[in-house]
Amino acid sequence: FRVTRHGSWATWRRTDISFVGFGRDDRRDLRPAPLHLPRKLSVGLAWSGRYPAGELPVSYRAEVVRRDAVEVEGRRLPSFVVRTTSDTGGAHPGRRVDVFWWSPRLALPLRWTIDMEIRGTVSLDSTADLRLEAAEPVT
Repeated sequence: FRVTRHGSWATWRRTDISFVGFGRDDRRDLRPAPLHLPRKLSVGLAWSGRYPAGELPVSYRAEVVRRDAVEVEGRRLPSFVVRTTSDTGGAHPGRRVDVFWWSPRLALPLRWTIDMEIRGTVSLDSTADLRLEAAEPVT
């Protein structure tokens, strides 16, 4: 990510997928870099864009859907819930939906869910639910 006073932009993306010893590790620059997160958030704020990821066209729409709190180490931390839907075309058409609970205070996602369906020569369905375990570095 590239962070500026206006927000953060995704400048490249890496996909590393292996199955039964076969796979592909792919890193693609994203130009123009899509806006990941504006600096100032408010419920209802939405943004969208298009960019190529290599030969694959991607369009996305993001929205701050609500405020919420996430428990981390027994504390309820306030967050904005942001939902981004990305559609990919070309040889690997599909959809990815990211929902993350962003803590402005920590400048970190407290939770992040990903649901992805990719079709084409090879199909891939993926679901992830990532949660911040600690707000302070663990030594």
